[in-house]
Amino acid sequence: MGDILIEARSVGELDEVAGLAWSIVTYTGGWVGCFDENDDISELQIRLIALRASDEELLAIWERVRAGEDPKAAHEAVGGPSYHHRAARQAAWEAKRARRRSTAPRVRLEGQVDITDDSGFLALVDPDAYRGFVGEDWQSEDVLQRFQEEMLALHVLPWGTGMENLWRVVVRRTITSVSGFREVTGWIISSSGRLLLTNYESLTMVAQFEDQRLPQPQERDQLLEVEPGAYRCRIVQLHNPAYSPENSAAIEDARMHFLVELEQAEAPKTPWSVIPWFPH
Repeated sequence: MGDILIEARSVGELDEVAGLAWSIVTYTGGWVGCFDENDDISELQIRLIALRASDEELLAIWERVRAGEDPKAAHEAVGGPSYHHRAARQAAWEAKRARRRSTAPRVRLEGQVDITDDSGFLALVDPDAYRGFVGEDWQSEDVLQRFQEEMLALHVLPWGTGMENLWRVVVRRTITSVSGFREVTGWIISSSGRLLLTNYESLTMVAQFEDQRLPQPQERDQLLEVEPGAYRCRIVQLHNPAYSPENSAAIEDARMHFLVELEQAEAPKTPWSVIPWFPH
């Protein structure tokens, strides 16, 4: 895991520094902020943390970006562990796409969905109503503001996963009593009979480029077919994502990481105003 401490000279500079750090996270995965609630850092300090990176990689990328280099170019030029992980993950996705017999979107009622996560962030979204575009030069606060607006409109339910992983998400069309490490309930509306399980990478892609749409080409197997209308959604994370040998082993061996349960509702209740389990 890579972890570097960045210090600003003023509150104004801290906003700039945080924006640059979040631009790096788009490519390395991870998050910007503090390690946890017990992290003893000052008001002018933030951490850049990426589970698939090394300290040396993050520091080299940070120095390049701070000097004005494009974050993507810096990530590729340094060529550290997170770059190679991302490249291998992309190659695996391309191989999976090449094996598909049909180019038509596949929709499902329920079952298991395998979804990549390079930023510790997943979401359930109405791909037909979600307004994702922000601008080519977006900052992290712009995207988080858009998430908030779309949560209030009941177009998206995003949540933090606590780590990067290839997640096994089981979707059920009923609410059960299955428990796990933590759970949260929210409400979402399907405008046209589709919902999509997606990740931060796809949401920021449509945030940056106006011609990009959900689902992204590699997400066809993540579409869910539902009746149009409002849904109660219960999300259960089965295992503790905090790093430890025991937790890592449990996650590695698990047949299910998240349970997403959907139940049609007559009317939605209070929408989310913050993203559950996601560091702010």
